[in-house]
Amino acid sequence: MTAADLRRIALSPGGSGRVLHNMGLPVYRVGGWKFVSSASQAGGHGNLMLTLEQQPAFVEEALFLLIPGGCLGNTHIRLAPSEGQTPHGVETAS
Repeated sequence: MTAADLRRIALSPGGSGRVLHNMGLPVYRVGGWKFVSSASQAGGHGNLMLTLEQQPAFVEEALFLLIPGGCLGNTHIRLAPSEGQTPHGVETAS
């Protein structure tokens, strides 16, 4: 999944909208509730706000990770690098 895919999916539910967080980063809301953000995009992740009950089923999949120190079901979504970008961590590993 790329950042563009995340935006497209986040805007697909009826009534969803994009707003800018106070740090200038996109946050996607449905019914006034934040459900996806790209706050961790620079680190190769999007953020999905799940309930604590939903989270275990998602993190069983390799695409999702628990956010270290996160609470209330906040979960990372691994993003594929955009064309021309180096995957996160490759430069430091080489």
